[in-house]
Amino acid sequence: MGNTRRRRLDQKLPFHQRLLGGFQNSFGSPLANEARLSSKKDNGMSLHQCFKMWVWYWLLGHAICFSKFRLVSWSYMHFFPGLLRSICYAYSVDVLLCVYHFGVDCVYVVFIAKSLKHLGDMYLWVWDERLYMALIASPLILTFLIRDLKSLVPFAIISNFLLITGYFIILNYLFRDLPEFEHLHAIQPLRNFPIFFGTVLFSIESVGVILSLGRSMRNPKNLMGTGGVLNQGMIVVISFYAIFGFFGYWRYGENTSNSILQNMPQNDFFPKFATGMFALAIFFSYALQGYVTVDIIWRNYLEPELEDRYLQTVEFLLRIALVIASVLVAIQYPDFSLLLSFVGSFCLAQLGLILPGIVDICLRYEEDYGPGRIFLIRSMLFICMGFAGGVAGTVVTLQTLYARYPVVRR
Repeated sequence: MGNTRRRRLDQKLPFHQRLLGGFQNSFGSPLANEARLSSKKDNGMSLHQCFKMWVWYWLLGHAICFSKFRLVSWSYMHFFPGLLRSICYAYSVDVLLCVYHFGVDCVYVVFIAKSLKHLGDMYLWVWDERLYMALIASPLILTFLIRDLKSLVPFAIISNFLLITGYFIILNYLFRDLPEFEHLHAIQPLRNFPIFFGTVLFSIESVGVILSLGRSMRNPKNLMGTGGVLNQGMIVVISFYAIFGFFGYWRYGENTSNSILQNMPQNDFFPKFATGMFALAIFFSYALQGYVTVDIIWRNYLEPELEDRYLQTVEFLLRIALVIASVLVAIQYPDFSLLLSFVGSFCLAQLGLILPGIVDICLRYEEDYGPGRIFLIRSMLFICMGFAGGVAGTVVTLQTLYARYPVVRR
């Protein structure tokens, strides 16, 4: 209040600062526009400072994903010393990977159900979204029973086609009648950073799928490198996120919903069509994310302990149980923006930043960390970023979840 009031852009701020404000308020997932970060200072910025911040927002997602995966891949090819060979460390990584990909499936269930409810309320009956979650459990089980990763490729192709088509439909509406910047805030309070952190990590990270993909490739070396599969794919993904976030906030401002689809004109046919395509695309992606969880639990813990005659039955029961569990979690916490923020803050801060940084420090000890100890500085930066953002994001998200969905005690 008073001197601490946020500056508004109607106070004749320069265009470059308005542009940065749009990026500050919009970077993140195109389906969860809670990515908002700012400085506490209420001072204007020069064009040079604004340009540097713009570049930082643009490269943040790509830098985290690509650099993190380089750490994981390089470390994986070496023998782990001492502590890193311990069973406890291996269990921790397995648990985090399983929780992350299970959490992704929970988010997918919520998103599919909300999309179906949006369409159902207009054309069928007004049902609770939790009922839709229960209804989609059986179709999800059928796709989840597919055991081979290569057999999921057709589903991934269909999903990508639907997503791209839906993207262009939404962009067509975002570019229409763009308003002036005057009604937008230049900056947002720092308290929004934890949710921003978790949202960004969730949006750009999928280390389990990437590692499984690299292991299944005919030429795994093609995954990395400047022109590798990972780099090419992430350039496209980050570009879509930046475009959606920026123009979505520019078009709808503070009224931007967690799902940009909710801001589309409700009476037009194409937004409804896009909603259905996104729901179907996420439906086909469900089994791909859950593949990692099943692969870890089954291959590392269950399969070695079972007799051959029980293998297929137990594996199918495991897959069915995971689908049912993800639906139950989604029913209890039907807010995908908070779920994805929690999963990103808790799991990916450790998997993508903290643990790879620790491994890299241990493995490069004998090399003196390169000229100027650049690799040590890099690893420490990842560890500090993951610890600060992970703790803050997890705590804030859990507090918000508890406030919105309190546990009933008898």
